[in-house]
Amino acid sequence: MIWIQLILFVYICLYILKIIEGPSIWNRLLGMNLITTKIILMIVVFASTTGAAYFLDFAILYAICGFIGVIFLANFMSDRVIADKEENKEKPKSKHRRKKVRK
Repeated sequence: MIWIQLILFVYICLYILKIIEGPSIWNRLLGMNLITTKIILMIVVFASTTGAAYFLDFAILYAICGFIGVIFLANFMSDRVIADKEENKEKPKSKHRRKKVRK
């Protein structure tokens, strides 16, 4: 069972690289969510190998906290991205020029 935890640890390291190199904030948020999932799996595997059922309570608690954290971060980032787009919004240029009317 230790090899399962080693494989999960390798995946966590790869997701850390995804967070560092992520081209957008959404890729970084996805990487954080995947790391949370792998940590939960590691806790469950550890609980099953040791026979200590109370670790499953920690896994459930960690899953709830991770879910709420990702929801809050996604909400915050979506508001921030929308605000940035509104600030950088350019006025649309029309293809037709208005003719000056002489009086």
